[in-house]
Amino acid sequence: MQKNRWWVIDTAWLFNNYQCPKIGSNCKIYQQVTIGFNGTEIPVIGNNVTICSGAKVIGGIKIGNNVIIGANAVVVKDIDNNCVVGGVPAKIICKINKSNISKYKQHYLDTSLL
Repeated sequence: MQKNRWWVIDTAWLFNNYQCPKIGSNCKIYQQVTIGFNGTEIPVIGNNVTICSGAKVIGGIKIGNNVIIGANAVVVKDIDNNCVVGGVPAKIICKINKSNISKYKQHYLDTSLL
């Protein structure tokens, strides 16, 4: 059992044992988010990730640590650590670093990962 592991999930979820995504610690996942199995691969979501309402992450996508995915974004490729992404398809809006981390304090990002 890991210490300090928590998720905030804003709606009901149903996972099949064979298709359950890998979700790291301290993640927030809001309503109507789709994190799905594409028939061959499952997403891997890092620690301290916020996925805003309506976003979609499907298939063998790897989401890094300290990532914020904007509302209704469609993630179609891997996302590096310390990024804010949004859009269809999702693109990097900005990199999170020590100079701008205060803008994102409500997301409880881990500053030691910067």
